[in-house]
Amino acid sequence: MVAGKYDFVIEEGASFSRVLTFDSDYTMPVSAQLVAATATGATPVINLSSTDSSDYLSIASNTVTILMTPTYTAALNFTELEYNLEFTFNGGVKTRILEGIITLSREI
Repeated sequence: MVAGKYDFVIEEGASFSRVLTFDSDYTMPVSAQLVAATATGATPVINLSSTDSSDYLSIASNTVTILMTPTYTAALNFTELEYNLEFTFNGGVKTRILEGIITLSREI
């Protein structure tokens, strides 16, 4: 399966919330991870996992919720990042679900 494409904007210093709904044909994943970097292989600028206790990334039913606090977004320092959102299923199988560009709208 080819990953979907979705670009989005994060406003620096503001709350960020995005709920993504996926086809219900998927088996419920064990975890989800969103990794964003300036280039392939670069150190991630954003690395969110549903297995962390931060609650920045969560999965339920056929939705993934991405949450970032104003403190989190205020600490971001980039113009654009490439990202991948991957699901991990039982048995360790990983599938890239979504990819795209994240743009940071700078605070004045």
